[in-house]
Order: sequence, then C-alpha cells, then structure tokens
Amino acid sequence: MHSYSEQLPEEEFDPWTTDIEDVPNHYKDAAERYLEVITAALTYVCESRSPEVSAWACVYGLSLPLAAGVSLTDRAEQLGVSVGALSKSIKTFQARSGVSETAYNYHKSHE
Repeated sequence: MHSYSEQLPEEEFDPWTTDIEDVPNHYKDAAERYLEVITAALTYVCESRSPEVSAWACVYGLSLPLAAGVSLTDRAEQLGVSVGALSKSIKTFQARSGVSETAYNYHKSHE
C-alpha cells in the first residue's frame, strides 16, 4: 500500500508542514474521473429521446462486458435502428464524456 509520504521525496514531505492538497492522490483523481464518466452516461441516457439506444451506446462506448458477443449490426437490429445511428450515438457519448474512441470491445456472436 502506498502512503502519501511515499509519493514525495522524503526530504520534501513533512507531515506537519506539507499541505495535504499539495500531495498527489491518484486514487482520488481516478475516483473523480470515473464519477464524471458515470454522470455523463446517466445524463446521456436520461436526456435522450431514445434511452434504450443511448444506454447501449454507453455500453459499447465504455467497452463493457455486457456488449461481448453482440456486434453493432446485431445490436442495432435488435434496437430497430441503423448501424450508423447506433455508431453515431456511441461517438456522441464518447465525445461528451471524454472517453477514448478506441475500437469497440466486443466479439461477434457465433450463435
């Protein structure tokens, strides 16, 4: 486990004089970022005229395991929208949330 004192060189860390706000806290930074992404996803879904499509856009945009085994083509067909519409929704969510536009993490179902 890392402590605050391990994040600064020993000569720079004095628990009596070092302002805790000046000490890097990567766990706090990560938690704040993930809260931003969760908030962006819920806002995207709740404000959408097509919440089901938006929810799946978030799932694919975040590469969640829930998308595994179902291609965009198959999911779009299940939702009754075009692949282009679903793809556009994914890109819109990623842009609004600041999530990387990496390749979708899903595998085509062989069923």
